[in-house]
Parts: sequence; C-alpha cells; structure tokens
Amino acid sequence: MAENSEPDGDLFPQRRKRLIEQLAGGSMLVSNLINVRYLTGFTGSNAFLLINDAISLLLTDGRYVEQVATECPDLETGIRPVDSSMLKLVADSLKNNSVEKCLVESDSITRALWRDLAEATRGETELTD
Repeated sequence: MAENSEPDGDLFPQRRKRLIEQLAGGSMLVSNLINVRYLTGFTGSNAFLLINDAISLLLTDGRYVEQVATECPDLETGIRPVDSSMLKLVADSLKNNSVEKCLVESDSITRALWRDLAEATRGETELTD
C-alpha cells in the first residue's frame, strides 16, 4: 500500500489549494461527482463545488446535512431548500459570490443545464469550458 505524504486532515484542502492555484484567480463549478469527492471527500450523490480563491462552497440538498458536517467540516455549504431546485441554488451561489466568469466541467453537465444556468444568472455569470 502506497503511503500518503499528506496528513489525512490536509488532503482535501491541499487538493483544493492546487486547483485554486491552477485557476489563477478564476472560478470553477465542479459538477462531476468523482471530482467533487476528490476535492472535498463528500460521498453523496448530489453535489456541486463552487471554488475560487475566495470560496470553496459545497452545494447539495437537505438529505446530506449531517453527512456534509461529518465528511466536510472545513467547507462552507449551501443546502437546497425542499421547495427549490439545485439550479436555483447554483445560480444564486454564483450571483451571491459575484462570480462573473466560471469554468464549468462541460463533459459532466448537460447542454440543457448549461442553458438553464446561463438564463438563471441572467448574463451576470459567463460560463466557459
């Protein structure tokens, strides 16, 4: 078994730090659940990660409140209300964090979701891939 040179508590923050350095001041919406897990340790089945040099925000729904607190205690979270959609939570998070341009994992988001997200942010956030 290969040894990890990073202490377990530092593994996910270090991974996010490396991504933030690669983004060079930009923002990214991580939508592939494998990548969300790699960057956060979150094992739920519904999540996005909004990340830039100012924020690492894990977005998910109310089924995972306790799980997020256990698996990702170092992350800010946005929890989707029961009477709302993930699209609204993501769009509101982009707007509330003044994200003007955001890299999106185009291989893990549908064209329809991309279009709906662009419409929901009303042109305030430019989505790129």
